[in-house]
Amino acid sequence: MAEVLASQCSTWDQLLDELEARCARLAAALHVDAQLVDLDIAAWKAPESGMPLPVRLRQRAAEVLGQLGELIDAYARRRNDIAAQLRAVDSVPRPPADAAVYLDAVG
Repeated sequence: MAEVLASQCSTWDQLLDELEARCARLAAALHVDAQLVDLDIAAWKAPESGMPLPVRLRQRAAEVLGQLGELIDAYARRRNDIAAQLRAVDSVPRPPADAAVYLDAVG
């Protein structure tokens, strides 16, 4: 029984490590446009083991869940900021497509 419990804790520890690492990458990329473009956002899939979360890891799992909630909110704000910037750019009048695009430096 103790071996099964240790195995479950080890598996959950690894899963939480992975989620914490993903949170750190997402947080680091939030305000760096170049990182946002290259960010791997593949969906995380929970394993199908059906193992219950060990009691000793509940606090850590709750903290990771809290980090994820904060990141969701932060990315929503970032998305809204970018959308506002795009609307501002779109509101700038553009010259007609047939307008000259050269500069006469002689005359």
